[in-house]
Parts: sequence; structure tokens; C-alpha cells
Amino acid sequence: MGRVKLLATLMGLGLSLSLAGISAAADDKKKDQDNDKQGGDQEFAQKASACGLAEVNLGNLAARTSINPAVQQFAQRMVQDHMRSNQQLLQIANQRGLRLASAMDKEHQALMTDLTKATGQQFDRRFAQHQLEDHEQAIKLFEQEAKNGKDPALKQFASAMLPILRGHQKMAKSLAGRLGISEKGEKGNDRGGDRDRK
Repeated sequence: MGRVKLLATLMGLGLSLSLAGISAAADDKKKDQDNDKQGGDQEFAQKASACGLAEVNLGNLAARTSINPAVQQFAQRMVQDHMRSNQQLLQIANQRGLRLASAMDKEHQALMTDLTKATGQQFDRRFAQHQLEDHEQAIKLFEQEAKNGKDPALKQFASAMLPILRGHQKMAKSLAGRLGISEKGEKGNDRGGDRDRK
């Protein structure tokens, strides 16, 4: 009888260890999935917030600097829409524990520095050209998240922002056309060294 009890105990112990191993493996797999999810969604949150900050900062600069009413109106719209979207993203990030960018990325910081040295039509054309490029890149970023994102709130945010970004792109094309700029930026040499930074 003692021998049967010992065998039962050993079998029970083996089963427990086996289940513990399965549980640990499942936990490791879940952590890997969470890290993948966090990586993709976290990267989107960082890039989207940096872009949002850039649109607000560049829009404010254009509203102050340009003397062209069409540029000023477009810039004010960018500030208004992107301040609202930045606030929405901040709420999601706070709920999900995601980190957002605290400043513009280096490319936009360099652009800001460049634009502060420009005046008149040169400023307007450089600003409009970069709005075309920035919104093209933003649409790709948000389409990617809307399609492949893991976090439902971020996916919904990206999906909801896409029509707004496409509207901005359409406005930027119209503005560029009014300023005599093609979508490829082929008008004269107004872009200066901007092409090299891309």
C-alpha cells in the first residue's frame, strides 16, 4: 500500500511539474506576443505623436510668418485638427501606458529651423511642399496601423484619422497648386537643401 501511495505521489509531482512547464511556456509566449504588440503599437504612438507635434508647431509658424491668406488659413486648420488628434492620442496612451514623443523628430526640427530663415513666397512654397510630403507619409503610417495594429483603440484612432489626413492632403495639393508647385516639387529651386534631408 505504501508503494502505491509513493507511486501516486511521484506521478502527481510529475504532472504538476509538467503543467508548470506548460504554464511557464504559455506565459513566455504571451510575453512575446505582448512585446510584439507593444512594439508595433508603441512605435506608431511615438511616430504619430511626433508628426502631430510637428503639424501644430509648423502650422503655428506658418500662421505667424506667412502673409498669404490661403497659407494662413491652411496652417490654422492644421493646428486646430492636429491639436484635437494629439489630445485623443494622449488619452489612449494614458489608458494603455504607451509613451508619446515629447518633441518633434530631428527631420522636422531641421525643417523648422530652415523655415524660420525663409520669408515671403520662399517660405510659403517650402511650407506647402513639406505639407504634401508629410501628409503622404502620415497617411501611410496611419493606414498601416489601421490595418495591422493590435490595440483596438489605436486601430480605431488611426481609422478615424485617415479621412481627416486625406482631407489635409487634398487641401495641401490645392494650396501647392495655387502657389505654382507641382506634387513632385519641381518648381524652380525653392526647396533648396530640403531634398537632401529626405
